[in-house]
Amino acid sequence: MPLALYLINILAVIAGNERFDIIMALYKVLKMIKKGINKVKNLYSSIVKAQGNLKVIATIHNIFEINEINWYRLERIQGSGLKLKKGYISFDVKQKFRIKRINKKQQSPCICEDILKGKKRPIDCRLFAKDCNPLDPKGPCMVLEEGSCNIYYQYNHLEL
Repeated sequence: MPLALYLINILAVIAGNERFDIIMALYKVLKMIKKGINKVKNLYSSIVKAQGNLKVIATIHNIFEINEINWYRLERIQGSGLKLKKGYISFDVKQKFRIKRINKKQQSPCICEDILKGKKRPIDCRLFAKDCNPLDPKGPCMVLEEGSCNIYYQYNHLEL
């Protein structure tokens, strides 16, 4: 992790993607919010070093430039993505195979968009735990183990 991340005034926790890692990261975030602390906390120091992987960082800067991007079911976020620099456009799959972006929103009763934005909880979805569960997911929040609906489905009976 680049040292610069420690110098900016944001609240962030770096963690692994196992269930325990995610729960610990959430605990640390909530604790920092409660104390009014804005800093970067690295819970994954066995893998993520303060200076980051310098070779990878250099390669990324050589090949990509910062760009805005559409995140799944979210709006465009300025400076949150990367795009290939001009010298690497021949590697762009969208260009090579002339893939067109479909702007049509998928029609579904799934409210994953609002859950991801923190506007609603998984239990607010009429599909949750009925038609939508980890064995038969109807939206991206239930598909992966680290998806918010999947986690809620697995652990909502626990008191934190």
